Amino acid sequence: MVNRMFIDNCKNLIIQLDNLNLNALINSREKTPCEENLRVLRNYANHATIPISGLTTESSTNSEPKIRPTIKRNDLKGHFNKHDKSIINNWSESEIEIMSEITKANTIIQKLIRAIIQEFVKIRIIDREIEQIKSDKKYGKVF
Repeated sequence: MVNRMFIDNCKNLIIQLDNLNLNALINSREKTPCEENLRVLRNYANHATIPISGLTTESSTNSEPKIRPTIKRNDLKGHFNKHDKSIINNWSESEIEIMSEITKANTIIQKLIRAIIQEFVKIRIIDREIEQIKSDKKYGKVF
């Protein structure tokens, strides 16, 4: 659930650093369905253990077997606000596969980090220092 908070922090940074013109780098300040699902689950996890309702297994001859936990809407106990109820009610087949949500969130995080670093460096760091960073094998991939 930490990646959900990180996405919020990246978007907040984009909003706060208006002089960097980062707003165009994200599709919207609105949360994606994946972000909303993780937010609901993060909030739920603050008060109770998330009930893993089932496991989907996937295997192929080319890769390692994967086990994907699922959460069923009916297994979530407690009171939800109107917004969270609407998010949960949008889950297909009354359940959600948590690993795909985390994978989507990680993709969003990687895009946001790359975009923030690139724009920040372009505006705040002089060309000579940029060339030095590009020559560093570890960070050069960002550019």
